[in-house]
Amino acid sequence: MKTTVSALTLEEAKQNPAENILYDTTPYSKIQQFGFSALVVYGVLILLTSSLALGARLNDVRSRKRVNLMRSIRI
Repeated sequence: MKTTVSALTLEEAKQNPAENILYDTTPYSKIQQFGFSALVVYGVLILLTSSLALGARLNDVRSRKRVNLMRSIRI
């Protein structure tokens, strides 16, 4: 089975950008991109933590008694 593969260099693609460059070439702000991504990440973390806390409260989950590990290990 024969296949034909064709490729362009960047210089060749820039000669006819409307046909060959298929992505957005407008400049963007890295600070703005960082701000949006930070909002998304921290928003998801807050939502996850809040939903876990709300679920524990609604299910009346009690916190466990803390145990001193050094006293519980007997060698």
